[in-house]
Amino acid sequence: MYNEKRRSGWWFLLPIFLNIVGGVIAYFVLRHDDPQKAKNCLLLGIVLFVIQIGIGYILEDVTMNTFHMLPVLQ
Repeated sequence: MYNEKRRSGWWFLLPIFLNIVGGVIAYFVLRHDDPQKAKNCLLLGIVLFVIQIGIGYILEDVTMNTFHMLPVLQ
């Protein structure tokens, strides 16, 4: 198989800043050298993406409800 070697922890910054895209890039770069870190980077990208979607949904709901309650100026 492949020689596994330890890769830098700086690779976790890629999924932190780029979510799923960063996780996929980190996964394909690290998969042969450090498979556990590659899997963790991919998982981190997916989890952060889901959190971002959830926060966006909550903020949209709060914003729509807030503006819906404001009186309309005519």
